[in-house]
Amino acid sequence: MKTIALLILSIFCYSYNVAQSTSFHVDSLKVFPASPNIDDSITFIAYTRHTTTGTGFYDRVVIEIDSVISIFSCYTNGSFPAVHNVNDTIPIGKLQVGDYTIRFILRFLLPWELDSVEPCLTNPYYDSSFLNITVSNINNVELYGSKQLLLHPNPATHQLTLTIPPPSQATTATITDINGRQLRKEQLLNATNTLNIAELPAGLYFITVQSAEQRWVRRFVKQ
Repeated sequence: MKTIALLILSIFCYSYNVAQSTSFHVDSLKVFPASPNIDDSITFIAYTRHTTTGTGFYDRVVIEIDSVISIFSCYTNGSFPAVHNVNDTIPIGKLQVGDYTIRFILRFLLPWELDSVEPCLTNPYYDSSFLNITVSNINNVELYGSKQLLLHPNPATHQLTLTIPPPSQATTATITDINGRQLRKEQLLNATNTLNIAELPAGLYFITVQSAEQRWVRRFVKQ
């Protein structure tokens, strides 16, 4: 009888912990700043939800292989049922110019796995999500030019509309990629101008509008 009771208790505990593990959710991911450059120290935030049990932080592992950054964040179950909304904040630091994928894996550790080797990397109970970011080499672009220059839509698919505030009379608009390579340069003759960007590949770009009085630099995304 004692053996049967222990077996039933073990099955119950296992089922209870598995049920808890499936209640771990990754709601959304963000990076700050939203459009980083090579001088920015990047911070990653995962908004997670642990819906049926109290949780305790156990370990975090960050692995970077080429352009993929994998973040494993691991929790154990707590003593009492509760609802927990947790913001996992992870400093990533500075990255080189390029496109990156950040994978976030939220793992739940069963009590008897805590003594195993690297349980944060091997436990099968998890939820995950990913975020793509682009790091540019153009610094402090928001410092250039009055915010009165209007650029829309952003993101754009086929056309960009630029509205230049008076009394400035813009002369040129230059589009560059994240590496600073000039792709297009056009004369602007009106206060409101439409640029055809349909031929640009999807990605992050910068547009520089130069007049005799002022210079504006703005980011835009081509979808």
